[in-house]
Amino acid sequence: MQENFGFIYRFPIIITDKVPGRLYGLTSYENGKIKIFLNKKVMQESMPYMISDVIPHEYAHALLFKLHQNVTGNGGHSRLWQETCKSLGGKNCRRYVDQKEIIMSKMPFK
Repeated sequence: MQENFGFIYRFPIIITDKVPGRLYGLTSYENGKIKIFLNKKVMQESMPYMISDVIPHEYAHALLFKLHQNVTGNGGHSRLWQETCKSLGGKNCRRYVDQKEIIMSKMPFK
């Protein structure tokens, strides 16, 4: 964030088992407060994916909320969001988790 946006803003990251279903993470903006929630249940099985994909994904949402540039179209996954995600080090900046990618990353061969 410092390198590409010129400032650092620390968003609270809450690891919880209350995130619904197989959702890996979500970012909330309520009453002017921004929070990132990560799914504890799926985090244990795919930590590398959480670090390379999910955290930058959610940080991109949080940063756009902070900058008042969040776009609700396409579930908040606009071109600006994709560029922001990549600027924050996101490996794959897409809307949904790629289950095949997670499974393949666990295989002993690549």
